[in-house]
Amino acid sequence: MNEKLENLINSKEFVFLDGAMGTMLQVTADYDGNIPELVNMIDPWSVMNMHTIYSEVGADIVYTNTFGANRLNLADSGYTVEEIVKSAVENAREGVFGDALIALDIGSVGKKLSDEEYYDIFKEIVIAGKDADLIAIEGMTSLEETKAAVRAVKENSGKPIIVTMSFGENLLTADGVSPEEMVTALESLGVDAIGADGVLSPKQLRPVIEKISSNTSLPVIAKPNAGIPDPETGEYDVEPEEFALHCAELTELGVKMFGGACGTTPAHIAALAFVFENIKYHPYKK
Repeated sequence: MNEKLENLINSKEFVFLDGAMGTMLQVTADYDGNIPELVNMIDPWSVMNMHTIYSEVGADIVYTNTFGANRLNLADSGYTVEEIVKSAVENAREGVFGDALIALDIGSVGKKLSDEEYYDIFKEIVIAGKDADLIAIEGMTSLEETKAAVRAVKENSGKPIIVTMSFGENLLTADGVSPEEMVTALESLGVDAIGADGVLSPKQLRPVIEKISSNTSLPVIAKPNAGIPDPETGEYDVEPEEFALHCAELTELGVKMFGGACGTTPAHIAALAFVFENIKYHPYKK
């Protein structure tokens, strides 16, 4: 763990991550398409503005707009991975308010590949994003892909690594990985913080977080969805105050880092900062 991240974790009761980027760009950015990472080039001001807003309302770490910025997704975009990722880091750096750290966001490729194919894809992203403060690997369901991403960071960057995987209500990822298996694999690789993201609301995420906290001594991350989207409107059903109150209940499980995944907005992160104002961090009692 580098000095910046270590100081942040040690100096604050809780560390707040930002909320959804793609969700917000769908309604704020000037682009026509389904690859939100292109907004870094087409409408950089919108990306900078989202980073500014998230950091102003309380996010200590903002994620670059690079979740899907891999060579497969960008193959027909007219832009290279290097162009998109460098622009995303610059947009975050320009937009961020105060001392918030910049995390290079690396998401799942979304298809089954060999370990070396995964590695080459992630290596390209890591090298292009060398000016970020840390690396955030998120939305993962496969241990093979996750381990390849961690290895790419370890071998091509000295930055700290925080990792979250996506679990369902059956306490498994879509590829059948349990929280215990995740902890064992990622601790052995030397990541700096681990946890769960997406798919589930804060209330639904509790059993998963309990499994993680029971098996690790690393800082634990909770980055839930704002509930489930309405099939007709696409709107998520967990409002900011409810989101924050259910996240606050997760402090009983020793969670140190909180943020939001799909459907969350700056209002959700602002609610976290408000609700947590008088809560003290306590390690999980196993």
